[in-house]
Amino acid sequence: MSKKLRKMESFEQVKVNLLGRMIDPKRKENKALLCGDSTISYGALDKKSCRYGNALKKFGVRNRDRVLMLVRDKPEFFYFYLGLMRIGAIPVALNYRLTSADIAFIIKNSESNLFILEDCFKEIFLEAIKLSNSKIDSIIFDPDEESPSRFGDLVMDADETLEVLVPSLEDEAFWMYSSGTTGKPKGVIHSYRTLLASKRYFGEVLKIGPGDRVYSTSKLFFAFSLAHSFFSSLTLGATVILDPDWPDPESVSKNIDLFRPTVVLSVPTLYRNLIRGGFVEHPNFKMVKYYLSAGEKMPENILSQWELLTGCPVLESIGATETCFL
Repeated sequence: MSKKLRKMESFEQVKVNLLGRMIDPKRKENKALLCGDSTISYGALDKKSCRYGNALKKFGVRNRDRVLMLVRDKPEFFYFYLGLMRIGAIPVALNYRLTSADIAFIIKNSESNLFILEDCFKEIFLEAIKLSNSKIDSIIFDPDEESPSRFGDLVMDADETLEVLVPSLEDEAFWMYSSGTTGKPKGVIHSYRTLLASKRYFGEVLKIGPGDRVYSTSKLFFAFSLAHSFFSSLTLGATVILDPDWPDPESVSKNIDLFRPTVVLSVPTLYRNLIRGGFVEHPNFKMVKYYLSAGEKMPENILSQWELLTGCPVLESIGATETCFL
């Protein structure tokens, strides 16, 4: 088979598995997301993202619109992100530790039409709007409340099926912004061609698939997590473990004990602190098949200690915003 045909076949698989043009009936009952006490199947995720996509269309979101998001690692992140991609819009998930000045800059720089945010980020959003002197429509929601809202009513009334707007490889798929540590946040534009890599490392190299549970301590607005806990995991049919709170050794250990992931993505600082706190000695740490690290180089002594305590080496990698996938 030619390289061109293999690429097109791979892209078709991405559109089928990720954007939900068709979900294998055998996968509908498989667990897609685990978050606290909530379990979302692939079938339910498909229906929810269709509802959100239809509701977003009725809200006025159009093909190629850029949409900013301040949403924590909860199922709603998946519903909005996939819903936007299904209708050809371009999601831009933001680091929710950015300053209001940085968010104000991004509002103007991205020329976005809509800002989707959780109620807990309302204050910094309003500060950013004031600083940017911009007008932008917004969807503000509280995932823990069922109070009526304009968008909530649209979701409730929306159809559970949605024909995906078929993109080309060169169309813009999603944007990401750097954290701004060396100046203003910098926008990185990814086309659908980027998604061709979604099966390469996780699928072809690590053989991750249905039955695997993927847990990233890094949040979904980071490329390291978005690429692998979102795109790769969904494309390959794995289960994604979510925690909306900022990670610390105690919460990471609790999640590993509770959900028993087979794949863990984290950063050197957390690996070091898990060792120092004695958490890594819990038996479920030895059940993990793969530990991955990105963000900075891991010290040699941490690498050797981790392998000694768990029996599993840490696979070091570079999680760059510009490349997205490892």
